[in-house]
Amino acid sequence: MKADRATNAGDQVFEDYGDNSNALYLDHHGFVPHAPNPFDCVSLTLSEQEGSHHHHHHQAVVNNNNDDGPEGAHELLRKMRVPPAPAFCAPPPPKTITSSYSWGLTAPAYVWLAAKSGLDSATLATCHRLLQQRADAMTGGFSSGTSSSSSTSGAPAVTAASVAEEVASGVCPVLTNSNPWAAFPPAGWSPSLAQVQASLLPALQRRLQESPSTISEDEAELASLIELAATAEKEAAAAAAVGTASAAEVANDKVLALRYRIARKAHLRSLLEYHDEHLSGVGVSVAVEVNSDGTTMTPSSGARIDEGATSSIGSAEDARSRVWVNHSDCEGTTSEVRN
Repeated sequence: MKADRATNAGDQVFEDYGDNSNALYLDHHGFVPHAPNPFDCVSLTLSEQEGSHHHHHHQAVVNNNNDDGPEGAHELLRKMRVPPAPAFCAPPPPKTITSSYSWGLTAPAYVWLAAKSGLDSATLATCHRLLQQRADAMTGGFSSGTSSSSSTSGAPAVTAASVAEEVASGVCPVLTNSNPWAAFPPAGWSPSLAQVQASLLPALQRRLQESPSTISEDEAELASLIELAATAEKEAAAAAAVGTASAAEVANDKVLALRYRIARKAHLRSLLEYHDEHLSGVGVSVAVEVNSDGTTMTPSSGARIDEGATSSIGSAEDARSRVWVNHSDCEGTTSEVRN
């Protein structure tokens, strides 16, 4: 380990775990930050069926007439090897409604969303053509400086270089010139209101529905578990009882799980509130089912700690100007860290 600055003997130093999500800290480092993590993100999954189920009046936006056929959206996604339900990790929303927010879409998620509801028939046809011409170039159909076929109409000859130049011009906004070809969202891009309501909000709502309790109920249980863990640790220290020590470890593990769940719910709720205000501000209502205390969706299944080790870096141009300087979780005893 190397220090990034001069430090006097005896001064406290801190280890930087990086700009990662709470899920990664829990899974790999055995702790959950007490303070809000500006680099946290929550895993969401796009689903065409879910979007049409929750928003029938927007089904035509998501399942447009360009989905099927040899030059449709489904075929384009298949050629680009985009999964049918791409996942992404959504960072905290911006502080102001006027700010753009890209939802932290990965390249596959952005391509899925654009192909499903952001590309017209002509653009889809252009994307298919460029993919085919690129495939011809890779399989020897033509090479750089060599035309793929003779032109009788006076049009410029197609070459590998001309295909790359056309891709770089952005005529197909989901293609790049680097393998695996899928493009990240452009700088400053944000999804349309129709895309948000038809595809992104349903993914957010489904994530909220996975929790079996409200934030207030979780916080009450957390306080009880913290007290239980402290009591068990004192009893274990006094009696040197192995069984009591095991009870303390179980309680501490539950504390970590609850802290993670509360942080995730707060993150999801902030996203929901941001987009509810955003959409309502332009006259679009968002139907949201919440519990009596207004904290979460009506539960449909048990809570899961399954975010995985997903970094909060969602795109090539992810901003790194935010600096997390709160080190309160690093201070004091390490008894809460249980792997």
